[in-house]
Amino acid sequence: MDNFYQPSHAVYVTRDIAKLLTTVGFDWGCTHYWECKDISTRRMVLRSTLDTNNPAPYNFNLWNSPTSPTYSAPTLDVAARWLREVKGIALNITAHDGGRYDWHPVYLPHSAPDIYFPLHTVPLFDTYEEALRDALYITLRNITQLTTDTN
Repeated sequence: MDNFYQPSHAVYVTRDIAKLLTTVGFDWGCTHYWECKDISTRRMVLRSTLDTNNPAPYNFNLWNSPTSPTYSAPTLDVAARWLREVKGIALNITAHDGGRYDWHPVYLPHSAPDIYFPLHTVPLFDTYEEALRDALYITLRNITQLTTDTN
């Protein structure tokens, strides 16, 4: 199965979500990545392989180091797909009257039994992408905390 999809109007994950994805094992190829631009300030920039001689998707998490962090930056949709297929957690984004969105996790049969985390109140978001971004961040943060707490 091809783990790469490049939509025409892509919305990429934030640096914080990319870092959390790396922590929980994201390893799919991407054409975009977050790279440390200034090590003294830890300022990171979103870069792309599409404007280089080698535009192929790559797992940029393999380049990651403590002195020069680099994180793969999939689109929001690809990150949600990875979470669903690999971790067994689907993120349902629900549209409400008035054009607002919220979300909740759905645990699929192949999800790990120790991944469950308590439900919390989710605010309404103005766009689908804002809701998906929040869903990814909260879910990945909870997985990271649960993994840390059990070790």
